[in-house]
Amino acid sequence: MKLRKIRIRNKKGITPIIAVILLMMMTVAAAGAAFFWVLRIQSSFQGSSEQHFETLNSNLNSQIEPVHAQFKGYGNSGNFTLILKNSGSASVPLTKKSTSPTTNFILKNNEQDVICSQKFFGPSANCTVGCGGDLGVNSQATLIINLTSECAIQNQTTYPNSSVFFYEIDFSGVSATGGTFRK
Repeated sequence: MKLRKIRIRNKKGITPIIAVILLMMMTVAAAGAAFFWVLRIQSSFQGSSEQHFETLNSNLNSQIEPVHAQFKGYGNSGNFTLILKNSGSASVPLTKKSTSPTTNFILKNNEQDVICSQKFFGPSANCTVGCGGDLGVNSQATLIINLTSECAIQNQTTYPNSSVFFYEIDFSGVSATGGTFRK
């Protein structure tokens, strides 16, 4: 019997082909992973932007404009009368309560220094007329806020007549307004 020599084929050509296939598979896997990562990030950004848009839209729809502001002092206190108009497209709460959300009143002097910051039910800025309920769309309401103790501005020595004051009112985080008035 004759022994035949079996020739071993050259296998060096197979290794580059396998390497190219493996590289292509890794590239496709990396591209797929990147695609799903971008989708997830995009959807989270879209959710945040939609929530931001809803908040912005709500705030734009709630617009309170001061029509008239006047202060009349007597004794150790005084009444701040304010006529407000809702020119937005959503009603605004005029709440007078101690639990959140609350309506807050800030009074500043002519140099923008805060004189007092109170809730509508507070002892120094007590809303006596017009508080409670909602201010409907295209409606007006008259508020009378009794200013005493730390919010008192009737003292002639500290605040002479014709002094300018600034006020800001935040209606439970739904809307806000502000303006000036003279004593």
